[in-house]
Amino acid sequence: MDTKQGKAGREQGGLRLANPFIRRAAGLLFSAAVARPAILRARLRMAYYRRVLGACGDEVSLGRDVLLEFPGRIFLGSRVAISRGAVVSARAVVRIGDDALIGPYAMITSSNHEYRDPATPIRSQKHVSAPVEIGEDVWIGGHAIVLPGTLVGRGAVVAAGAVVTGDVPPYSVVAGVPARVIGHRGEKRRAVSDQYILTASDRIESD
Repeated sequence: MDTKQGKAGREQGGLRLANPFIRRAAGLLFSAAVARPAILRARLRMAYYRRVLGACGDEVSLGRDVLLEFPGRIFLGSRVAISRGAVVSARAVVRIGDDALIGPYAMITSSNHEYRDPATPIRSQKHVSAPVEIGEDVWIGGHAIVLPGTLVGRGAVVAAGAVVTGDVPPYSVVAGVPARVIGHRGEKRRAVSDQYILTASDRIESD
C-alpha cells in the first residue's frame, strides 16, 4: 500500500510534469533535436550553391530536394525563393530576377532533346538549347514547366501545372498547356503587357 508521503510525492511530481511551461520547454527541445539536422543540411546546401552558381543574391531560399543542374549557368537575384522539389536545368543560361517565387516541383529548363529525325533514336540526337529569363517579382506555380527560350516578364504569374512554351508578357497571368494569357495583375499594367513583343524564337540555338 502507498504511504501518504509517497502518494503526495507522486502527486507533486505529476503537477510538475503537467506544468505548461515545462511541457513547452520539452516540446521545444524535442523540436530542436528533430529539426537541427534539416537546418544543417539546408545551410550546407546553400553554402555549396553560393560557391558554384553563376551568381546568387542576398536572402535566397532553396527548399528541400531542390535540384540546380549546371549551376555555373544559373544566375539568381536577391530574395529568390525556390520551393521543395523544384528543378532548374541550365545547359544554356537561366536568369531568375529579384523577388521571384518558384513553386514546389516546378521545372525550368533551357534545353530539350532534338527529335525531328525519325531514323535516329531521340537519345542520340542533339540538345536544343536557348536561354531562359525569369523577371523580377514573378510567381511560377507548383508543377509548372518553363521551356527553353522563354522570357517571363516582370510581375507575371504562371499558374500551377502550366507549360510555358513562349514568352509571357509582364504582369500577365498565364495558365494551361500550352500556357495562354488569362488575365492581368491590374488594369494599370495591361498597357505594358499589350505592347510586349514575343521574341522566344529569335533566341533558340542548337548546341
